[in-house]
Amino acid sequence: MKVLKNFLDHHNSGFKIPDAHKDAVADKMSRLNNARNADRLIYFFELLQYLNAISKELEPLSTRVPDKVSDTEGSGSARCMTILCSIIIAIFP
Repeated sequence: MKVLKNFLDHHNSGFKIPDAHKDAVADKMSRLNNARNADRLIYFFELLQYLNAISKELEPLSTRVPDKVSDTEGSGSARCMTILCSIIIAIFP
């Protein structure tokens, strides 16, 4: 879990999916979109694991270095992701 949280922290300004990986990422996103309940969480983590595996190939969408957002700051999905990662790390250290 810490690896995935580090991936999210490192790529917090977004990234471009390389052409060689677009079909695989699109397939994983489609399965995530169509899943329900616990399966949706599983597919979400599979997508994150795949993106983490190709992270050296990811091109940032912005060259601007964003301000670091603490675990208690942020809003919307970024804040939810931080909370979710913190809970899972606490349960499965």
